[in-house]
Amino acid sequence: MTIIWADWKDEDTKMLEILWSGVNNVNLVHANYFNSVMEKTIDLAIANEKDTLLFCGHGTSYGLLAPKSYGTYMIHQSNANIIQAKNVIGVMCYGAEFAERVGLHGLFTSMFISNINEAVDYGVSTTKNEINSENMTVLQTINGMLRNGTSMENCYNSLKNLINPLSDCSGLMEFNVGGIKLL
Repeated sequence: MTIIWADWKDEDTKMLEILWSGVNNVNLVHANYFNSVMEKTIDLAIANEKDTLLFCGHGTSYGLLAPKSYGTYMIHQSNANIIQAKNVIGVMCYGAEFAERVGLHGLFTSMFISNINEAVDYGVSTTKNEINSENMTVLQTINGMLRNGTSMENCYNSLKNLINPLSDCSGLMEFNVGGIKLL
């Protein structure tokens, strides 16, 4: 499994480490900067991964943003076509929209509220503690899939069960999990 982690050194991207905690045989590409050497490292890692590729960090419908950048992308339309992994997971804002744009198949988050400013922007009433707690639940569910070899379909169903009509879920959980897609 290869993980491309766009680490902005903020609380939002720090929490993402939960995704691969306890997972065996991880090739972690920890990008806390971006230059031509890192770009080549990422492209090589993407091209060589045949099983599971997970990319995470801040994103837009145009891809995974490079650390501390709002216009430079580490995973984008041009290098998405070299992805050969049979399992692709994108945990970033607008990951599903990006995947649809470039024809990727896998499990992807959509807009994913990870801080109070985003909650305010999207009109979701919540607290910082609720964001941390509920996002931990989502990340741990994905982590369980990675540790236990659960299928992406079963993980998707487990995530969707967090917002089923019988659960007492918050508006935040409904917003974040409601946008997750299995493409």
